[in-house]
Amino acid sequence: MNNVDPLAWLTQTLVRMANGWPAQDIDALMP
Repeated sequence: MNNVDPLAWLTQTLVRMANGWPAQDIDALMP
């Protein structure tokens, strides 16, 4: 996870998932 703040990434990912991010596009959330 070079140049990625793990806490910010995890927070953003969890918020997006909670707001209905499509399961088939989950790989788009990976850094």
